[in-house]
Amino acid sequence: MKSTIGLSLEDMMKNKLSRKITLFVLIILLVVITVMITSVYAITKSFFKTHLVDEIEHRIISHSRAIESRFDLDTIEHVLKMERKDTVQLILFDDTITPLVASGDVEDDELQDYVEWINQARFNHTFPVTHFIENSGTFHMPHIWSIYPIKVEGDTKGYLFIDQDTSEFEQASIKLFLLLLLMGVSAFIIGLLFTLYLTKKISRPLHDMGKVTNQIARGKLDTNLDVYGDDEVGKLADDIRSMARQLKEYRDSRQQFLSYVSHDLRTPITYIKGYSAIMKDATEINEKEWRRHLEVIYREASRMEFLVKDLFQLTQMEEGKISLHKERVEAVSWLQTIVENKQLMFDHQSITYDIHYKEKDKILWIDKERMAQVINNLLENSLRYTGPGGRISLSVYTEDHFDVIEVKDTGIGIPEEDLPYIWDRFYRVDKSRTSKSGGSGLGLAIVKEIITLHGGHIEVDSKVGQGTTFKIYLKPVSSEASE
Repeated sequence: MKSTIGLSLEDMMKNKLSRKITLFVLIILLVVITVMITSVYAITKSFFKTHLVDEIEHRIISHSRAIESRFDLDTIEHVLKMERKDTVQLILFDDTITPLVASGDVEDDELQDYVEWINQARFNHTFPVTHFIENSGTFHMPHIWSIYPIKVEGDTKGYLFIDQDTSEFEQASIKLFLLLLLMGVSAFIIGLLFTLYLTKKISRPLHDMGKVTNQIARGKLDTNLDVYGDDEVGKLADDIRSMARQLKEYRDSRQQFLSYVSHDLRTPITYIKGYSAIMKDATEINEKEWRRHLEVIYREASRMEFLVKDLFQLTQMEEGKISLHKERVEAVSWLQTIVENKQLMFDHQSITYDIHYKEKDKILWIDKERMAQVINNLLENSLRYTGPGGRISLSVYTEDHFDVIEVKDTGIGIPEEDLPYIWDRFYRVDKSRTSKSGGSGLGLAIVKEIITLHGGHIEVDSKVGQGTTFKIYLKPVSSEASE
């Protein structure tokens, strides 16, 4: 299964994608080059054909007018000498299409083709009449034929005919086509090499990312991905690294969570199981001893209940399933009520407290019950880590447009390296403390979630041996009420 997954990812990233990109680009490149070569060749050939026709018609008109100006043998011979070339045949026909003179030797088959064409073309009243003749009769190279009437004093005396061999033009066209073809092939090869380079550059990091994601899927979350950049591929690599990091944090936190939960549940379950076994196996009932056993069982069952309740509440908060019921609350009297409810704990541990305020009628916009849970958790945390003779101070004031509730103690403090983690589930600064002496480890996590639900935040400042200060920042009642 492992090799199958690896090969499929490799084929998908390295082979299929690069092949698709290369094939797509090459097809587009081939179509573009073909269209360009065909278009350029057709346009160029049409231009030269038009130019050749114009040149032939200009010559035959000039020759005809020269003969018409002096219709005698000397003038005709002079015109014929001007066109005495291997690629040109100039013939003067009379009005019955009988050849009179020619600039060169004319074979009978050729002459017959000329006569047939002139007999058809001379009835076209738009002169000169010019046609391209391709592979007609004995002519294996394209020729251009043109006729123009010879008129003297309004009477048609004959027709001047010219046959121009276009072999030079055809050779130039072939050379042009070969040149365009060579340029097209060169452009195709360059495009192919460039496409292969680009696809390799694109598919290689995708292939590497495919291998890494495959390893991440198999649980190897520490795999390193050496793909960087500011483009889309680089951003995708950053997202994969971020995903791997978050998955690792999630896996570690899950393992830690399961470890803490199993530990915190195992202890009370052991007590409950042990004491219930003693009671079950007892041969006689000892009421005093049984009551002691039942108190232990009840206490441990209550601990389990509180742990499960805190876990359930924290999960609901993180999933956004808890709604707040905010109201206007008089801060000072509300804090006094919370502290007075813990008077026995303060007295039992010989810890004093005080409440500081500048405005006795300070109003907070909060969920009274949820925020009371926050203050209670912070107070219990301070009581737990503050020794006899210590002091806990509560303050409420305004700072930087926030309503601030401050809980300050003179306890043992929190080491600086532990501060970033105190909000994590089950995190304990003193690892030697058990849940029995150190709480469930969920109190501060619940505190942070409740404050976040209120749209506020909490900060902590602590020094070992000097105490800890928690500051809760909440939006003032004016802005909260308007929202």
